[in-house]
Amino acid sequence: MRYKKLLIVGRSMFLETIIDQVIENNQTNIGEIVLYQTGLDAATKKEVQQELMNKVHDKTYALNFMITDDKKKAFGGSDYVVISFCEKNHPKDINQYEPLIDSKVSSREAYIVSNHFKAMNLIPKIIDVLHDVDTYAEDAWVINLSTPNGVINESIYRYCEHEKYIGIGQSPLKMKEQFIKQMAVQPKQLIPVVAGLDGLSYVLNLYNSKNDILPKLIDELHETKQLNDWRFEFVKQLGVYPSIHHQFFEQFMSNTEVIDTDTLAQDQHYMAKSVTDFISSVEQDKRDYQVVITSNKGHITDLPRNASIEITARITKDGPKPVHVGSLPIQIRGLVQSVKAYEELLSDAVFEKNIDKARLALQIHPAIKNMKNAKMVFDEIVSNNQYYFQGFLPKEKNNNETVLL
Repeated sequence: MRYKKLLIVGRSMFLETIIDQVIENNQTNIGEIVLYQTGLDAATKKEVQQELMNKVHDKTYALNFMITDDKKKAFGGSDYVVISFCEKNHPKDINQYEPLIDSKVSSREAYIVSNHFKAMNLIPKIIDVLHDVDTYAEDAWVINLSTPNGVINESIYRYCEHEKYIGIGQSPLKMKEQFIKQMAVQPKQLIPVVAGLDGLSYVLNLYNSKNDILPKLIDELHETKQLNDWRFEFVKQLGVYPSIHHQFFEQFMSNTEVIDTDTLAQDQHYMAKSVTDFISSVEQDKRDYQVVITSNKGHITDLPRNASIEITARITKDGPKPVHVGSLPIQIRGLVQSVKAYEELLSDAVFEKNIDKARLALQIHPAIKNMKNAKMVFDEIVSNNQYYFQGFLPKEKNNNETVLL
């Protein structure tokens, strides 16, 4: 059996957790892990590589590590490429936080603005990575963990042609673990049917031995006060269970000095486990059900065919085979379509380098209630990051000098 090569691109908090999961999951067939990172000196590279080698010192199988900034050496022969960029990898990346903190936008709107600029920052980088994959490892599976995953993946499915590409969101596996614990069932017995967008997905059904137990789950979560702050009457009438990521933006910037390290560690664990679960299912052709972000291809009929969606899929040796959902329930359809329109518009704005379209995309997001304040924050962030937005902004001559507007 040929052991597979896993390439990890980007400096990420998930890095060590992914490696731990590869070591624990002996069905991934991974025999080599390469970290592609630029800007590190030789001493740092050697130190990082030694730390990683120490992780497998007593393991029963060989797992080789390498850290390099040589693109051909890193990408060449890769079977799986995990993209996990932090939101700010370089001093010249977009700086958005001071304008957000000083602005009058609500915490909910600040969360949207923050993700908006993170996407504008990361989409070109991830498209560049896809081009490198096509050049050096055209048959590799690419797994994106970088957030905001929804609009990033929308851009990939609109403007890239690499077929073997998925995204993994933060909530689905975490929710499934909660459901398993609540209902006291075996993991293989529980199949949540999830559909929607990254950060805006819903559990439509929850099957246990072919029986839909979602109504029972909602009742039990209410009785044990585990509804994640959702009002019971609302969820009961909604008839579906919203992703727990829905409420994250309610807490965004609410207490910037407190970091919930337990929650952060949990998120890292679930994201990393989702990566190795996907790889092992492809390698072993398990045909089990997982929730991934993939191309729609008509499985949600209310959204464009090539749209990025988060959905339950069977994972085979050929990749994800999404369940067919058809039309979304009317009570969630409009919001999902509105956010998808935002993702499409922002994707086009980044690809076209159209600053006006990028501003418009932010203004039409359904969570933006004060367009005037959102515009002011947008314009201030753009003004403070003119180096980054050179390609977006028009130029005019003033006193024989070219300046950015």
